[in-house]
Amino acid sequence: MQKNINAASSHPGMGAQPGSKGVTFRVWAPNAENVYVLGTFNGWSATSTPLISEQNGYWSADVADAKPGDEYKYLIHCSK
Repeated sequence: MQKNINAASSHPGMGAQPGSKGVTFRVWAPNAENVYVLGTFNGWSATSTPLISEQNGYWSADVADAKPGDEYKYLIHCSK
């Protein structure tokens, strides 16, 4: 399972973008305090795969354990 994601992704694109080293996940959630991606690649864990704020309303992370065909969803925590 993915752990220790320390930086937002530098790969372009929205949603799930497969690459040579896993999948980049990006979502626009300008009012979020925390965002996670859950899926078949992490046993649907609500906390093991956080996305990192890009400081512009976008959140992203490169997830090495994810691959094309995995099911996923975002968990977005907001204070509003």
